[in-house]
Amino acid sequence: MRQPAAPSRAARRVVRRPGRRGRIDAALMLLGAVVAGSVLVACNQSAKASGHGVFGATPNGSPGVGAASGIGSAGASAGGTTGSPTASPSHHASSAPPSHAYPSDYARAVLTAWGAHDTSYLALLTNTSTTNQLYGYGSLDQHWTLASSQAATGSSYASFYNRDGDWIVLRSVNEQTAAHRWHAGSVETWSKISYPSDPTAYVKYYMDAYVDGNAARMTKLGNQPMTTHFIGLSSKPDSGYTLGTPDGTAGHTHIEVTESSVSFDVIFRVVNQDLGQTGAIEGCDSGC
Repeated sequence: MRQPAAPSRAARRVVRRPGRRGRIDAALMLLGAVVAGSVLVACNQSAKASGHGVFGATPNGSPGVGAASGIGSAGASAGGTTGSPTASPSHHASSAPPSHAYPSDYARAVLTAWGAHDTSYLALLTNTSTTNQLYGYGSLDQHWTLASSQAATGSSYASFYNRDGDWIVLRSVNEQTAAHRWHAGSVETWSKISYPSDPTAYVKYYMDAYVDGNAARMTKLGNQPMTTHFIGLSSKPDSGYTLGTPDGTAGHTHIEVTESSVSFDVIFRVVNQDLGQTGAIEGCDSGC
């Protein structure tokens, strides 16, 4: 049988030795592919830093493939017309649990927070304005004694005095405290002790302290035996008392105070040179 003809010498030369130009073209194609791949990788890395990768949006630099990874973030920033709705922002100040349990004695809690300079709790019990108001009173004795507690329509009032005779009335809103809602407290009345220089004004100041039940102020203006006597009376005068005409003697002023509903009739003796300071009421000519 005849054997197939062997390829010609020219054909063997083409197979065995590809042309020089062909080899150059192949090398250039390989080099182009490598360069293109490097550029693609570099671009994608740069885009990731800004949150938009070559293969789709990638919010916050997290990897993602396709446009789906950008839904929500990109949609919201563009008006939120496409994609899933984004979550509402959280408000840590309102959603965080309070630092203290709701107090059973609201007014006392206000005083305690004030004395401890627990600003966050004090602002929670009252508000920023009241907190600043209380701090604005300056350095005070923080040992408070309850003088009276009264409930009125919509509000409750607690009256306190400290050892220096300062006086504060705190108001709380009944509807808010009943529902255990915060910011229910405020200052209704504030009175820092003073010492009048006029004898009639001094006695009136004493009587007002007596009607309020401010025993510390009574003692500061007079003395402890007088305070003990008047506080111990079963029937006490109210704010309808009447001041008599001052009667002066050597170094003293005598002032009568009456209140008919409880048969209160006392003549106070004031030391003139002690006016404007503590203890100007020396005692009584009658009634104590």
